[in-house]
Amino acid sequence: MKFSDTIYSLVTAPINQNVAIVRISGEKAFDIPPLIAKFKEDDLVGGRVYNKDITINNELLDNVLFLFFKGPRSFTGEDVVEIQTHGSLFVISKIAKFLELNGLRQAEPGEFSRRSFLNDKMDLVQAESINNLILSKTKKSQEVSSAQLLGKSSSLINELRDSILTLIAEIEVAIDYPEFEETKQTNENSVKNNLELLLKKIRKIYKDSSIMTSVNDGFKIAIVGKPNVGKSSILNSLLREDKAIVYDLPGTTRDVVEGEFYLDGLLYKLIDTAGIRKADSKIEELGIEKSLKKINEADIIVSVFDSSKKLSKEDKFVLDSVKDKNNIIVLNKKDLTRRIEIDSKDAIEISAKSGNLDKLVKEIVKRTKKINVPTSNDVLLGERQLSLLEKSINSLEEIISTIDNSLSVDLISEDIKEVYSILSEILGEKVDGNLLDKIFSKFCLGK
Repeated sequence: MKFSDTIYSLVTAPINQNVAIVRISGEKAFDIPPLIAKFKEDDLVGGRVYNKDITINNELLDNVLFLFFKGPRSFTGEDVVEIQTHGSLFVISKIAKFLELNGLRQAEPGEFSRRSFLNDKMDLVQAESINNLILSKTKKSQEVSSAQLLGKSSSLINELRDSILTLIAEIEVAIDYPEFEETKQTNENSVKNNLELLLKKIRKIYKDSSIMTSVNDGFKIAIVGKPNVGKSSILNSLLREDKAIVYDLPGTTRDVVEGEFYLDGLLYKLIDTAGIRKADSKIEELGIEKSLKKINEADIIVSVFDSSKKLSKEDKFVLDSVKDKNNIIVLNKKDLTRRIEIDSKDAIEISAKSGNLDKLVKEIVKRTKKINVPTSNDVLLGERQLSLLEKSINSLEEIISTIDNSLSVDLISEDIKEVYSILSEILGEKVDGNLLDKIFSKFCLGK
């Protein structure tokens, strides 16, 4: 794809530093270097690096490196020039102003990656993996994002698409040669078996991808309980910071508070919720609604109770809310006289006041291991990719149901082609500009 404008951006952070990099991409990219440094015409070819003094408006600014990448053999598929300066923001501002005066436009967030995608240098899964890699916070997140960038997930989708094309070919045989009844029956059985095999594969990918998305984003741990049982103290101890303000007044944490911490190389997103009870105000009611929502979204729940008091109606409501969930019961204030009617065999007893939460930490690690984090990187990541996988699963289930209702396979040909289109959408085929705006706006400037 040919773009009418040439873009530029600072690739490195906008601070004074050892080295700063300005990236230029587009038709005019190779026109800029001769305007600020001494170049011969035959110097302007791809794959070369030059050390030059740059001068703007007769003012010597810096001694820099110029890197030339000739399209399509560049990140964006266009002509690209990178200027590496000594990191002065003053120098960068001078260069930026000069580029603007010469008709260049500052790139929007993710615009270099967007041009790379539109110029078929990478598919949409690979493009999204760039941002995931930049934002990765754990070794596993980095491994999965790197594998996606190298095309492993894309190959997985292409294998599924190839299976669908084979299925479509089988169906067309049944349509083209209807006179062979025996062949038709064999073909229908084969199509159904292959559809079920395909569905099984996609279900596994979806399951593993859902878990890996939690690994990438951080396992969500919701801390729940009635007001003033010590939820905020537990959160602060795990985070080792005063994320939630702790008062003696019940109900003082009225909103959902989030923080992150690491255990055994995995990221956890800790959520301290508003106390669950009958609300005394509209504000508190909203907080409690958020708490119940977070319970349903959490991978692990830590329900906290005051062991020095008997179970109240509010406590029983909490227990009912976390029933059948991946719940860890914590009995806080073990330093006080025990009055609660929960068997200690079913719970972890702690004193959040002392800050010693070793038993709780060990139980969190134990519960995470039960989630069975995939060892393979054959996964997809993120809401967009997962929702399309889920859509393909639903479509395949409907197709198989159609066959079970004794309808001819030639009636499902278009439906199977629709599954192919859904999988193609994962890779970025036939996506609209609004979706691309949403995806690439999350990228940083210069990428």
